[in-house]
Amino acid sequence: MKAKAALTAAFIVVIGFCASGTIINIPDNYATIQAGIDACSDGDTVLVQPGEYIENLIVSEKTISLGSLFLTTGSSYYITNTIINGNNSGPVLEFYQSGDSTNLIEGFTIMNGNSHHPIRGGGISLIYSPAVIRFNKVINNQAILNGGGLFVTHSPVTITGCTFSGNSVSAGFGGGVNIGGEEPAYIESTIIVNNYAEYSGGGLYASVNGLTVTNSVISQNTCGDDGGGICVGGAGTSLICISCEISDNYALFHGGGFCCLG
Repeated sequence: MKAKAALTAAFIVVIGFCASGTIINIPDNYATIQAGIDACSDGDTVLVQPGEYIENLIVSEKTISLGSLFLTTGSSYYITNTIINGNNSGPVLEFYQSGDSTNLIEGFTIMNGNSHHPIRGGGISLIYSPAVIRFNKVINNQAILNGGGLFVTHSPVTITGCTFSGNSVSAGFGGGVNIGGEEPAYIESTIIVNNYAEYSGGGLYASVNGLTVTNSVISQNTCGDDGGGICVGGAGTSLICISCEISDNYALFHGGGFCCLG
């Protein structure tokens, strides 16, 4: 119950926002989110008005903030009503070699991504791209191999106040979230529920040197191999869980809630 209470509290905090660069408004300045991203320079913000955007977005070699009006108001209304829909035609959002500092993704519903690439997740991918991912709903995305909802590789990441639900991988690892590489990762006040992996880590798969999960719920995830809720794999991988609820997960072989592959 403590974890659930912490999640509720996290969503009602008004987030302070101070843009250091140019603010590009969508659709006032550009009709599409991708056009706004393409027009950005390092440090700029793409601020998206409510609506549904049928897009498959790529941010390459630049550091930006991408947010709904939740970024400026703290109202959860904008999370539900600012939708980036991948239309099952590719991953929804990819950051590739983007910046030496931190990117920000905040306040969206990210859905219906579909990745056939071995190192691209269905919903969000961070590839050599440090990022903060806050207060997003990542739902109903799929990938063949890694990270139905989120795939992270070689990218320090902090995930706060997010929901990953209904995501899947059909022949791989991490139905909800897959994090790998040498950089540390942090997940806090996040719900990972009702995701599926054909192999390991129905909710979360981690092969990373230093993952900390706090005040989070990992529940009702399933997999066809090991670690229905969480699977930790690879030598040198470390995981710390603090004040988390891990419940009602299922694995066909080992570790319905948690499995360490060593």
